[in-house]
Parts: sequence; structure tokens; C-alpha cells
Amino acid sequence: MNCPKHPERQAEFMCAECGREVCAGCIEDRAGKCVCGDCAAKLGTEAGGAPPPEPPAAQPAAAIPSQWPPSAPPPPPYRPAGVGPSGVSIASMVCGILSFVCCCGGGLSLVLGVTAVILGAIALGSAQPEPMRAAGRPYAIAGIITGSLAIVFFVLAIIGAIAFRELMPQWFRRPLPPPFRV
Repeated sequence: MNCPKHPERQAEFMCAECGREVCAGCIEDRAGKCVCGDCAAKLGTEAGGAPPPEPPAAQPAAAIPSQWPPSAPPPPPYRPAGVGPSGVSIASMVCGILSFVCCCGGGLSLVLGVTAVILGAIALGSAQPEPMRAAGRPYAIAGIITGSLAIVFFVLAIIGAIAFRELMPQWFRRPLPPPFRV
């Protein structure tokens, strides 16, 4: 989020009075509170004191703390417990790999390939939370790809077997040479 007064700057601090996020040039220390310029002016006039001092000049980027107060550690990123690929996406990948490995094994590769594609589609379209769906996406895609390749190879093998069976009699129907006579 950017500072409301300086849109080109990143808002790095939060005003203790109004909660508005402001940049380092707009934050001021008033009575031990870090407040924005508007709240600092309001606090200065309420106290009846002198007008508030000018905001400090922009500090170099290395000296600007990333959050306020500087002594507080950053909050940990949100990661729900047990985030990882779903069992459906892993099952899709395993079925896809097995179907690709067993592509010469007959109908088993077709069954495993179709299962891999279906499970991969279910894993990609599931209603899981985004971190879990994102973690399982590569597994599901791998299952879909390998399952699809196994289906294609199975179909090509069937077509090749049919073609070979049709061509085979022609290869063996050559006329026999005449018998050898002495």
C-alpha cells in the first residue's frame, strides 16, 4: 500500500491514533506514540503547545525500519497446518507413472492412464484451500500428462497390432521356390 500523501512511496508505518498507513516521511513521535502528520497536529493543538516540528527528512532505505515498532518481530506468514499436496494429486501422478511404465502390459495401462487423467482433473478442480491446491498442482499435471501419454501409446500399439496382423499374411504368402531336383 502506498502513502496517502506521497503516492510514490511505500507505506511502512501505521498511525497509533487513526490507524492509517503512512511512509517514513509522514510519521512523527508524539508523547511516545508514532502518529501521522494530521494526528500529530491534532495532538499538538490539544496540548496547547508549540506547533509540531516539521516531519523528518526521508531516511536512506537501509535506515528505515520495515515495520513499527522496530523491536517487534514480524508476524509469521500464514501457513495452515498440514499444507502439502493432496492424496488425490499424488495418486494421479502415481497412476500416470505406472500406466506409462506398463504401456506394453495391455489393458492395465489403459485403465491406469484413464484413472490418472480423471484423478488429475479432480485434483485441479477441487475445492481445497489455495495453498493445498497449489502444492498439489504439479503432481496432478504430471499425472494427467503421463496418463495421457500412456493412453496415446496404448492406442498406437493397438493400431500397430491391427496393421501388423493385416500385413503379416502378405509377407508370408510368397511363392515357394521349386523343389531341388538332382
